[in-house]
Amino acid sequence: MAEPVSYVFAGLLALLVLFVAAKAIRAKGARAADVAFAAGPARLLVPCVQEEFSFRAVELAARLARDRKARIVLTYIIEVPRNMPLGTPMLEDEQRAVASLAHPEQFLTSQCLKPETRVERSRQAGEGIVKVAKELGAEMIVMGMPSAHGSAEALLGETIEAVVSRAPCEVVVVRAAPSAG
Repeated sequence: MAEPVSYVFAGLLALLVLFVAAKAIRAKGARAADVAFAAGPARLLVPCVQEEFSFRAVELAARLARDRKARIVLTYIIEVPRNMPLGTPMLEDEQRAVASLAHPEQFLTSQCLKPETRVERSRQAGEGIVKVAKELGAEMIVMGMPSAHGSAEALLGETIEAVVSRAPCEVVVVRAAPSAG
């Protein structure tokens, strides 16, 4: 004869399975971003450069973060040539990194969000972004893409291609609207 405790345990286990199954069924029709954040607070990684298309990614990340109480990490990757050690001082690039992160950080702070900023060094930007995403345990990378005209491969470029193909998480690419004219 089984103990009453084992019946209680089996009942709780059955309820847990039903709860998870019901949540999965409800999430089946949900957007991918909703499902990705179902587990709780997330980290959104937003690579930044001093371009308008990059700021569009920051704006989208702000909306996602507010809706889901996520943390935003802004990053700038300094690309170090292969013929130089990664730690080589690169004053102009370091200044560009600080400038590239300043406006997005101010914007997010004005939106009552508390972004983190990171400047990293890598041989290639895409490789560096993926490395940061892995280190942070990012649930999503939100990247901007220029609205240039041309083939899809030319539009995406090697950085976005590297991130999309190697990222350990979801990647959202935001294309800036073409300028009027």
